[in-house]
Amino acid sequence: AALMSDDLPTLRSMLPQRPLNYGVLVRWTLALHGMEAFYAEVPTEARMQIMSDWTTAVYQMVRECDADLVQPIADRFEGAHDEQSVALSTIISFHCYCNRGTPAGSADTMTMEELRHLQFLMASDLSEKHPQLNLLGPARTKCFLGQPVDLCPQGAGQVVGGMHVLRVACSAPLVVRAWREGLEKVLEEDKAIFEKLRLLLGNWFLFQQPAAP
Repeated sequence: AALMSDDLPTLRSMLPQRPLNYGVLVRWTLALHGMEAFYAEVPTEARMQIMSDWTTAVYQMVRECDADLVQPIADRFEGAHDEQSVALSTIISFHCYCNRGTPAGSADTMTMEELRHLQFLMASDLSEKHPQLNLLGPARTKCFLGQPVDLCPQGAGQVVGGMHVLRVACSAPLVVRAWREGLEKVLEEDKAIFEKLRLLLGNWFLFQQPAAP
């Protein structure tokens, strides 16, 4: 109610009188800015083409990743022709399996807690957290992924048939960037995501524990 204009007193009186949630307000402000650029700057056909091309390219990156470590879920909207379906098809989910450094654990399933730690490591400069490894290239790139999702909740920490997944998607700001700077530039950054992911999963026995201070 505090955000409602004084010119609408009746509507204002009907809304809950609660303290402002400034975090939500900031997120909505940024989201509205992104949506405005998405719809006003990029033509509809261009938006759909960018999202479709991005999805095809990123699926190819996932398939070219180590199949023992990263396996995509086939949930694409094949033949999508409307913008909503094309947008939904950009959500790419994949299972992650890790190398625990033993013959029996070279491609092992991961718990939700491990995937959360993986997400944290993806968003970190690994050369700072593990300076003894002399890491270069994508290992130093901060890659931001969404939180892991449990497709079959059975309690914290449990592994149920590898139903824990990570996801990437083509956001509105990403479409705007591709329109302004070219899709190839965006895809080059996406390649770094999967290179770093392969590094972490293939050497999980080195990264599974927090680095010593």
